[in-house]
Amino acid sequence: MNPPYGRKISRWIEKAYESAKSGEATVVCLLPSRTDTKWWHKYIMKADTVRFIKGRLKFNGHKNSAPFPSAIVIFGKYPQYQWGWQSYPDGIVASLEHRYDIPGIDLPIREKDE
Repeated sequence: MNPPYGRKISRWIEKAYESAKSGEATVVCLLPSRTDTKWWHKYIMKADTVRFIKGRLKFNGHKNSAPFPSAIVIFGKYPQYQWGWQSYPDGIVASLEHRYDIPGIDLPIREKDE
């Protein structure tokens, strides 16, 4: 989930948290690392996984980087995954790869372009 980063972000985070808590879903979120907000302390501090991204995100085709740091947040239980960072000429790509064959789970493994 990559929610709108405006004032309504807390509603998106609450929905992700509640969906995972009920067992309805596992939610992987790309979020601004706003540790000074109420929503961060109310929901993110209860997440199953929080990974801070070093530096600022920069999306392909855009001149500037994000004006804030980011984090990957996971709500809910999930199979064992491997976090990976791969460097490309245009920047760094985060990938979440499964280590074992698990029925119903199909996450592609990203490989560096030669």
